[in-house]
Amino acid sequence: MSSSESLNKPTVKRIEAEQLFFTVQNGSTLTATKLSNFMYQEAFVNGLYSDVKIQVFEKEFSLHRIILNRSSYFASLFSGPWKESGSDVIKISFKGDANVTLQAFELAIQFLYGKFDLAVARLYAQSLLATASFLDVPDLVELSTELVIISISMANVASVLLYAMDNDYGLASDRIIKSCKNVLGCAGCEAGVSAWNLVPTQIAAEVISSDIFFVPNEWERCMFTIMLIEQNLKYHSIKNEKSNFEFSFNSKTPSTPTTNNGDSKNLDPKLSQPATPFIFKSYSSSRAEKKYSVEPLRRTM
Repeated sequence: MSSSESLNKPTVKRIEAEQLFFTVQNGSTLTATKLSNFMYQEAFVNGLYSDVKIQVFEKEFSLHRIILNRSSYFASLFSGPWKESGSDVIKISFKGDANVTLQAFELAIQFLYGKFDLAVARLYAQSLLATASFLDVPDLVELSTELVIISISMANVASVLLYAMDNDYGLASDRIIKSCKNVLGCAGCEAGVSAWNLVPTQIAAEVISSDIFFVPNEWERCMFTIMLIEQNLKYHSIKNEKSNFEFSFNSKTPSTPTTNNGDSKNLDPKLSQPATPFIFKSYSSSRAEKKYSVEPLRRTM
């Protein structure tokens, strides 16, 4: 055997092996695709050999327990000590979460049957996440969370934040809130204060005071904060609503500090220093465990 033949032989084997792997891989993918299409069309759409009917939002679906068992919610429902476990017709109510919709439920069930329309899912990403969380389908929760995250922009960041903060979807909510903060940090200053009108105060304060907030310098950060407060007050005044920001402003500092009863004796001399107008200050609260307001701060020596 020549040296050239000995060199080419393993190369030919490698190529043949790769081609075989490619053929098997494509064949498996094709078979899986055909199977999922068959399951979707015959089992889901046509209800062939259905063994359970699920009623939601005044609509009835002819489904299959073995397929629904992919959902931990249904697996528990079918095997647990519930009256529905042996019933042929099961009615499900989603009154606990208004984000769950008929469209999202149908998308979630299609997912269990091997069908997923990404374009349609994007339109119902938030509802789909709520439904996937309710049905306890981890893969769909992760997928719908990604769809919510990639949809975030300065145009909708406030509404997405409120969605994630008002609904506890576990790690999904945490990831969405973190992504919203990143969007505010990267694009918030350039977008201007008007884009922050509906951003929750505690989130706004956290982002603006953090390193993720992209501003040219600290002076610009300070000026942005002041303009944001003014814009917030103006916005809520027009709508006859209470501002998100609660603060006090004292333009005149007494030359001699006094107590509540007017007594000026025995006061800490440090308090005689001039007062700065206002700063953000955090307090404990709610989900984010922070509540921010603006209050007077006196310098200390």
